Parts: sequence; C-alpha cells; structure tokens
Amino acid sequence: KRLRATWRRRAFRRAQRAGAGESPATAVEVQSAEAARDRVRVGECCGQTRTLSWSSARLGADALEVARLDCESCGDVVRRYFKIDTD
Repeated sequence: KRLRATWRRRAFRRAQRAGAGESPATAVEVQSAEAARDRVRVGECCGQTRTLSWSSARLGADALEVARLDCESCGDVVRRYFKIDTD
C-alpha cells in the first residue's frame, strides 16, 4: 500500500513537469527573436488552425519572446517561451 502511494506521487510529479518552452523557467534558448519565430509550430486544435500572436517579456535579466497559440473553436490557449541569448 505504501509503495503504491509513492508510485502515484512520483507519477503525479512527472506529469506536472513543464517541457521545454512550456514555462518561462524552461524557455528554449534562441539567438534572436527571428529564430524564435522560425521555431514555433502553429499546428491544429479541434480541426481548426490556431491563431498565433507574439509578445515580449522580461524574467529577471532574461529577455523572452512568448508565442501564444489560440484555438477559436474550443478556447484552448498554448504558450511557448523562448529565451533570447544576449551573450
């Protein structure tokens, strides 16, 4: 019983981890804003093409480009974060 609870907790933690670019902390590093725009994939949701919009943000000393992908059909919103390499 105790082992099963441990497995369930670990599985839950793994499911909660953000993948590359899914959160500001896991932003994908790129050389420029143009490189970020080349890397994002719009894709489809519910059979509809997503609407793409861009914004800029700062997280401490890091410059971020944020891609927002909206599905007008179901209202799903996906954000992808890119860290601009300033070195």
